[in-house]
Amino acid sequence: MIYEYPDTVLKFSCIAGKCPDTCCAGWEVDLDRETEEYYRYVEGPFGKHLRRAMKTETEENADGEEVRTCFFPLTDQNRCPFLNDDNLCEIITHLGPEAISVVCDEYPRYFEQIGNYQQMDMSLSCMEFGRIFFSSGPVQLQRMEDDTDRGWGDTDRERLRGILTIRDDAVRYLQDEDHKLSWREKMNDIERQIGIIPTQESQRSLMRRMERLEVIDHRWTEMLERVRTTGMEADVAGTAVSGEAGDARTTFSSEASGAGITVSGEVGDAGTAVSGEADNFPARLRAEFERLHEDCLPGWFTKLCVYFVFRYTLDTYSDGDAAGVFRYIDRSLRFLWMMCLAEWNAAGRKLSIEDMIDLAHLYSRQVEHCEENVAILKEDGEDE
Repeated sequence: MIYEYPDTVLKFSCIAGKCPDTCCAGWEVDLDRETEEYYRYVEGPFGKHLRRAMKTETEENADGEEVRTCFFPLTDQNRCPFLNDDNLCEIITHLGPEAISVVCDEYPRYFEQIGNYQQMDMSLSCMEFGRIFFSSGPVQLQRMEDDTDRGWGDTDRERLRGILTIRDDAVRYLQDEDHKLSWREKMNDIERQIGIIPTQESQRSLMRRMERLEVIDHRWTEMLERVRTTGMEADVAGTAVSGEAGDARTTFSSEASGAGITVSGEVGDAGTAVSGEADNFPARLRAEFERLHEDCLPGWFTKLCVYFVFRYTLDTYSDGDAAGVFRYIDRSLRFLWMMCLAEWNAAGRKLSIEDMIDLAHLYSRQVEHCEENVAILKEDGEDE
């Protein structure tokens, strides 16, 4: 088995009740079948408490099949029923850390497996991981192998190898300081090299798309309003920072380009240009914001580029649509930049690394933990 992951994963350790946020509030806790069965036989008052809190539902999936789920509904305070006043898990304090469900045990880690290959990373919805991520140096990708054999099955190993090579080359290029380009220019270069033509998307369209997302975090609605009132409503199209969207200037190259990634089966499909210059905030406001943060903002967004590219490039193996993946990445980067400017403007022209961590945390909770929201941001076309 081959395992690959960023080195920041090795630096993480949950700080439990010391965390400024909690991962045990705001979303229901799903129980895997093994954990559910264990809870049904826990004895004593705490066992009864567990069973009273459990709820099961059966729903029909897209294929018309009935799917049963078991979970802990949130309390009226929007918290897990086993999260105490000290933000500690009562299941752990009563039964030990081995008693929690798989989803609780794995968070904030995520795993993507194809045959005998597994990609692992962590989610920026965890604020402690965000602190480590934004305060660490360049991301170094790690590789480990063991004797576990889950079989390759019908995996197209050559195609998988090509996708992973492009992912790794892109991560190196984004962090290579010898290439004196902005993070936006580098992202546009990467897309052109793998056959995606960066296109222009209006601010109105991007805002409308964000408004379509299912609200997962209650702060999302407030953030949308903050971005909107900072100067978003005019319908002005975006342009690639490096020049025209079709500019041929490219310094990124990968030996695997074209070998592993296809864009809906054909090279040349449209992506979305990563743009900041055309974002429809007042020009002086944009200029002042970037000037005051020129020592930190480019570094933060280079890290975000690496985070999204590492995490989502592998999606192209399963869905075959690199353009959709990079539309999602570009829209995410663009809206996070807008969130930063709006937060800075609302907070008295101040933006700290703690603010960056919190904004990435909010965006990740709102988008990355909802497959439907991710799918909306992968869609092609304008959203008027």
